[in-house]
Amino acid sequence: MKRGLTYLEAIDYVGVKRRTFDTQWRPHLVAMSQGTSLIFDREDLDKLFDQFKDNSTPRPKEASSDGTAQNGRRSSTRTRHPSSAIRIT
Repeated sequence: MKRGLTYLEAIDYVGVKRRTFDTQWRPHLVAMSQGTSLIFDREDLDKLFDQFKDNSTPRPKEASSDGTAQNGRRSSTRTRHPSSAIRIT
């Protein structure tokens, strides 16, 4: 795969919408101007993807001996309805 990606290719590569790319990704990236195109380094996109992934990984909450989590709420054993599950596409 080529290393330099155009603006639209970079958006497609990371799998987000344009507005999300512009607000959450673009401030952390350096783009090269080549003619009328902006070129993003695929390696930079990969590194930023890993950072976002590390920051969004849910940390399991430890339950105390009385069955409550650190936030004081009881742990739920209820299962979610399939339509409310998050899909990764």
